[in-house]
Amino acid sequence: QLYEALNASLNEIYLFDAETLRFSFVSKGAQRNLGYSSEELEQMTPIDIKTEFTLETFEEKIAPLRRGEIPALHFETIHQRKDATTYPVEVHLQLFKHPERCVFLAIIMDISERKWGEEALRLSEERLRLLISNMAEGVALHEIIFDENNTAVNYRLMDCNPEFELITHLKKEEVVGRLATEIYQQ
Repeated sequence: QLYEALNASLNEIYLFDAETLRFSFVSKGAQRNLGYSSEELEQMTPIDIKTEFTLETFEEKIAPLRRGEIPALHFETIHQRKDATTYPVEVHLQLFKHPERCVFLAIIMDISERKWGEEALRLSEERLRLLISNMAEGVALHEIIFDENNTAVNYRLMDCNPEFELITHLKKEEVVGRLATEIYQQ
């Protein structure tokens, strides 16, 4: 049942030998996503699909697990499919020590959609920043400060555009982060 559950997982699941780093188990989902057969994967190691790593850099990455300094390792990297296409992944790695054999368990999540979303958000924020900084009108971003009764009592200037500086004669570097009561009581 455990084997069937691991194979049915939407995440990629790998077991690989702690000494040779060769895969001993690769879930069906991982096989489908990578495009390799189970026979091909049995001859491979994580370095074969993680193109950002060499044997040395991968060994350096997993060294804290080997030494028992940390219980698990989490990081992002890139996986490469058989057809040479790549995709970003989040890796959750643990080392299981048994008297007869030590193995690494890797649970991998494809984070392509998250990365696309992050990039779309970054581009949107950049476009908005450019729009606001080039506007002919003064624009300032404020954080409203509430008291214990949830009544607005002040605000903090968080950002402003160059036109705001021209209109108010306030320098951005002197007012950003300050409360309105500090700025305008002068």
